[in-house]
Amino acid sequence: MNRIAVIGGGGAGLAAALRLRCAGHEVLLFEKNATLGGKIASHRHEGFTFDLGPTVLTMPFVLRDLFRHCGRSLADYVELHRVEPTCRYHWSDGTAFDAWSNGPHLVEEVRRVFPDDAGAVQAFLDHSERLYDATRELFLFNPFDGPREFLKPSNLGILPMLPRLGLARTMYASLRRRFVSPKLVQVMGRFATYNGSSPYRAPATLNVIPHVEIGMGTWYPRGGMGSIAAALARLAEETGVLAHPSTAVERIELRGRRVISLSANAASHDLDALVANTDVLWAYRNLLGPAGIPAPAAVMRGERSCSGFVMLLAVRGVHRGLAHHNIFFSDDYPDEFRDIFERKRLPRAMTIYLSIGSKSDPSLAPEGCENWYILVNAPESGIEHHDAGAHEAYAASILERLKAFGLEPEIQWRGGLMPLEIESRYNSAGGAIYGASSNGLLSMLRRPRNRVPGLENFFFAGGSTHPGGGLPLVLLSGDITARLVSRYLAGESVNKG
Repeated sequence: MNRIAVIGGGGAGLAAALRLRCAGHEVLLFEKNATLGGKIASHRHEGFTFDLGPTVLTMPFVLRDLFRHCGRSLADYVELHRVEPTCRYHWSDGTAFDAWSNGPHLVEEVRRVFPDDAGAVQAFLDHSERLYDATRELFLFNPFDGPREFLKPSNLGILPMLPRLGLARTMYASLRRRFVSPKLVQVMGRFATYNGSSPYRAPATLNVIPHVEIGMGTWYPRGGMGSIAAALARLAEETGVLAHPSTAVERIELRGRRVISLSANAASHDLDALVANTDVLWAYRNLLGPAGIPAPAAVMRGERSCSGFVMLLAVRGVHRGLAHHNIFFSDDYPDEFRDIFERKRLPRAMTIYLSIGSKSDPSLAPEGCENWYILVNAPESGIEHHDAGAHEAYAASILERLKAFGLEPEIQWRGGLMPLEIESRYNSAGGAIYGASSNGLLSMLRRPRNRVPGLENFFFAGGSTHPGGGLPLVLLSGDITARLVSRYLAGESVNKG
């Protein structure tokens, strides 16, 4: 029986560990925090439950497939409910727009709010679906080894479609060509932030995301997103994954081009393969670099994704004009992204995301109350992140901004999560939530691969590697990496697509 170590018990690490364990391997899972799940975390306070990371589930079939692979049914572990509208968008001039996963409802809503674009929205969503169908096998569900992937026989059919994939145009430029209303451009461009990027610099290929959320729908689990982490941890225990929580890996040992052991809590563990569900940059700095494997220049110099300024509010009262997921847009969207990615400061013109899980699951807050999760995109580094006074002042400015939308919540308790805490909790260098950003027209082709160049048996899984960030994609990353490990252990080339 082969022994495989997985460093990091986030979604990708759990997915890889489960698939490898259910394939018959011995799997050791090391997690530096006390609980498994990584960013799929929650916080409880006096009857309130708050999500700390992802607040929505898309592509639930990916999660179902993982449980099915292990001989289980997801429905026996997690109760999922569809969320409608998928999101409610607000502007300070009083405009409000509901995005629905139901096509006719969405078109009717666009006709009501943005009448000049009523005919364009369905054409755009059809394009988004075609983009998903054309790229899913290449960019999402299989290993990706750079531009050479386009020349493989299985992918030759995509070559005639390359001009339509949006690799040579930004999201913003492509959306401006499709829609009349700047507000609708703002809505559809906002999906670039789903992997920590800017719609003004990310490639139009990311226009696939509206199909994933609007076309395919969104779900929320009873008990909050933390129930997904609990379900994965329970499945790991049932299947025999040997989990070691509160155990940080200190170093790895190489022999030639192979990792032969790791050390954790002063104990050494021999292994046949290693999966690092960690930030790629962190792994090079703390594991691979000390072992003599330098980081590729692209990893060291690559632009990082944004981080986040998170506020948790226990709120008294029920706000009828709010949905489960809400966006309050900045009045100067371009300047917001200049602040984040160019000036490296907390955006003065901020867009505020507000998730209220108790809208879908009343058990997450006491009766007559709501659990508010507020997220503002923030730069992955900057002096403001280190200053408690600046944190407090910025939190006050967020609440002041909400007043422009008629919101003055009665706050019973307030918590939060700052970029430095994100860095410390998840080993995300600079607090970058998704590793490398997708800013740059060829960024999708440069994302770190799932296997470390120059080593035979060291593999990556997670949001900072292929295929990217977000809950379904990190689960797919775990699947892809588990397949690569299995091929390696079987003596096959891991470069086969």
